[in-house]
Amino acid sequence: MGANEPAIVMRGGFTTGAAAAAGVKAALIYFTSNEIVSSVEITALDGTTLNISINRVEKISDTVKVEVIKDSGDDPDITNGVSIFTTTKITGNEIIFRAGAGVGRITKRGLQLPIGEPAINPGPRKLIKNVAQEFNIAGLEVEISIPAGVELAKKTLNPILGVEGGLSIIGTTGVLRPMSEEAFKNSLVPQIDVAKAAGFENLIFVPGKIGETIAKKIGFEAAAIIQTSNFIGFMLEAAAERQIAKIILCGHIGKLIKVAAGIFHTHNRIADARLETLAAYAAAEGLSAVEVQKILSANTTEDATQIISANNLEIVYEKIAARASFRAERYVFGKIKVSTILVDYAGNILGTDFNWKGPGGEKFITPAALEKIQAAKFLLGGRRALAQFATTQETCAITGDLDAAINFIREKILIDEVVVMVSGDPGYYSLLDLLRKNFQSIEVIPSISAIQLAFARLALPWHSATLLSFHGRRPADSDLKFAQGKILGLLTDADFNSVTISKILLGCGWKENSNVAICARLSYPDEKIIRTTLTDAIKLEPVKHCILIVSE
Repeated sequence: MGANEPAIVMRGGFTTGAAAAAGVKAALIYFTSNEIVSSVEITALDGTTLNISINRVEKISDTVKVEVIKDSGDDPDITNGVSIFTTTKITGNEIIFRAGAGVGRITKRGLQLPIGEPAINPGPRKLIKNVAQEFNIAGLEVEISIPAGVELAKKTLNPILGVEGGLSIIGTTGVLRPMSEEAFKNSLVPQIDVAKAAGFENLIFVPGKIGETIAKKIGFEAAAIIQTSNFIGFMLEAAAERQIAKIILCGHIGKLIKVAAGIFHTHNRIADARLETLAAYAAAEGLSAVEVQKILSANTTEDATQIISANNLEIVYEKIAARASFRAERYVFGKIKVSTILVDYAGNILGTDFNWKGPGGEKFITPAALEKIQAAKFLLGGRRALAQFATTQETCAITGDLDAAINFIREKILIDEVVVMVSGDPGYYSLLDLLRKNFQSIEVIPSISAIQLAFARLALPWHSATLLSFHGRRPADSDLKFAQGKILGLLTDADFNSVTISKILLGCGWKENSNVAICARLSYPDEKIIRTTLTDAIKLEPVKHCILIVSE
């Protein structure tokens, strides 16, 4: 900006919380003086005086309904111009907040309010309480509604954070200043708090939709997937402050290759060394000068990957992934273990330094099983296993349609052996029963089961445990009945989850303070183990497809 150019002053506005407080004030003016006002003044929590226009005041029975049109100023706020309604009633000796249409409710721990509460944050609640004090009124019922809120909430992080049914009524002070980069960065951090409160110590960082899509395709829990936008370094620091154990960076190579170069704000206007970094790593792996020049001349990183493929130099991606992880760990001084998964626009995994682990994963698979998989022409397995092990084989993913899996085996077995990959041990509540019913000649190669791994994680012997499955079935009460010294190891499913099973066990004589370990996603990066009691387990969010270890 030149010396003689006028400064550009951006106009501020007010938050949804301030709009609600203004609506309550207009209602109380009507209650106390029978006056319908066109505007009110409220004092924001930072002392700023806000003059807010009132669009409509309407007396309905013993309540007053007020409409305020949200004014965000020059801030790019999705609620700008939206109607915010407050319905206020004077009653009792406390202020009760209710969520009307388009205002969400809290469904996950880790936010500023307990589960079940209307998503009306502490700042707006304080503003409304201050307004009530101006009129010496102790008791109110205040319902806030935003008719457009349900649709608008889909464009926010609310569904990820655990605010369902609409928008949040927000605002730290009530004053809305044009959004800074710092404010946007800070708006991303609560995702980490929510994930940690849900029991996740290992998180998946994705800079955008491409990474999110592939992370879900791989099978990572949606609740452990954290959007970072361009602020990877900032989010790594936030995770380190919260003592997160491990991060997997999962995203397009055009973003994450920058991390390998030590760039932690990945917007292209901040720094852009994508092609240069790819060219350097390719050259280090022996790519000719002519081909290196082609990479440097490419339009995009995606275009440059074609040059890598043409030269059979895919090992470059593993090197870049490893370097990105190294630089990220160094960025937070080794406080977090980091792995990286690089993908292309189509969602294909280009390279990773991530060691896939888990019952059925490479760390737990026997050499005999691995040899069979590598030699197979036909592979049948879950999508995660196929993404991990399939190379040139013809594959079929195991889904809910087991008839399709059996038909695949029947068709291909006429040509050659078919290898079926399952997580855990094939003979422990797995596919072996189904295969035995359909085929005569079966070779079984055993592996570790998830329930075995759960006991190992807890450092508990399990030779005397009662092992049962709720997966698609319900064990008899006589098997579940409490006995002194009894230990249960339980497989679960979506319907028989951590909450429903805890209730069943209490009905079978187990004590309220009986110990339960909820073990989910064992050995995967987003593994979580929650140690609690049966009573407290009922109060938590249900955990599906997990292992429950129950003892006195």
